[in-house]
Amino acid sequence: MAIRPIPTISALASLLLAVGCFVEVSSSGSSAQTADEFGSRLEAEFALKTGGVGSTIRCPSGASGREGNRFMCRGETSDGFTLEIAVLERGGGAFRWDIVESKPIR
Repeated sequence: MAIRPIPTISALASLLLAVGCFVEVSSSGSSAQTADEFGSRLEAEFALKTGGVGSTIRCPSGASGREGNRFMCRGETSDGFTLEIAVLERGGGAFRWDIVESKPIR
């Protein structure tokens, strides 16, 4: 029988966030963003919502600024989880993001 490590507090925060959580983000900045800019914005939002857990998030394209636009981003957390993130643009730079899947990296 293999011994499983006890999850850290930050790992538990990531796991809890991944279960049915969504975040609405309003904006005062530009509505259209490059993929790198948008990924950085999601990383900052993720750290804010998880009490400082770091992440690397990549998006296939930047935010278009068009209300209703949807796309998926992928990432990894500093405490060892993968992330699948669904993004829905609300228009004017605002968006909603949902962690739809999170798994421990093996």
